[in-house]
Amino acid sequence: MRFKTQLLAAAVLVFSMNAEAKDVSMLFIGNSHTYIPAMGTSEDPAVPKMIAALAKSIDPNLNVTFANSTPGGYRLEQHYNNATSVELLKKRYDKVVIQANSIEPLDLPPYFLTTDDVGVTSFSVFLPKLLDLAFQQNTDVTLYVTWGWNAKHTYFEASHPGLYFPSDSPKAGQRWCGVDKYDYQNMLNESWALHSQGYNTKLALVGNAWLQLQDAGVV
Repeated sequence: MRFKTQLLAAAVLVFSMNAEAKDVSMLFIGNSHTYIPAMGTSEDPAVPKMIAALAKSIDPNLNVTFANSTPGGYRLEQHYNNATSVELLKKRYDKVVIQANSIEPLDLPPYFLTTDDVGVTSFSVFLPKLLDLAFQQNTDVTLYVTWGWNAKHTYFEASHPGLYFPSDSPKAGQRWCGVDKYDYQNMLNESWALHSQGYNTKLALVGNAWLQLQDAGVV
């Protein structure tokens, strides 16, 4: 059912296009949240194809073409160090969409270092770096803000060693994911907004749409 959220993401991006445009070129930088494992691959991502189909449904003459770099699990730092991602970002498009690893915008307990997830300490550095590359040739950049992990994820179990910040942390005793799913999503949204300050970007708050679907009992 998660593909429905991706469809909402596609709608957000399509309807923010210039209504006068007929040929629209897009670049997608991201990972499996963009290609959707059940529906596409990193080489043949699903969300861009959804957007192209939605564009055609709005106007049969509207033609969306896209390029992408969407390896599974990729963080922004990995994209910055990936020659393909960098070369694509240096080119000119009508719209650029950037999507990160789902937890990297957050401050994470030291436990996550064991899984190579450094969180916001990396995100805060490499989001601006990628935006600097994108804005060399582009003026329309959208940040695709994803959703939090499922509440049944093993990392949310009370006994999990990485759930809370340790006693020597300024956040000692706090959960890295907030008090509930709404707090968790707000933390993601706020981090994207904070670390893109100074850039003329748009935020596609797809995680909010996912929460609304959950609350409505649709998923």
